[in-house]
Amino acid sequence: MSAASVARVYSEASQMKDYFEEEKEKIEKKKLKEMSKEPIEDQIFKAGLSCLGKTFNNGRHAYLSL
Repeated sequence: MSAASVARVYSEASQMKDYFEEEKEKIEKKKLKEMSKEPIEDQIFKAGLSCLGKTFNNGRHAYLSL
């Protein structure tokens, strides 16, 4: 196999990889978009709250991370 044909095969393989990665990203974005239409339960938010701290004026407590 010549160097030119090896380079051509490598280029084609690279293009195929890029194509499949783009398709995978499109599918993931579509799934996220569909999921974003569903209502989120309160329990999910409650489970994600963390890092209790004070507000900027130290008047109240608040969760700083979600």
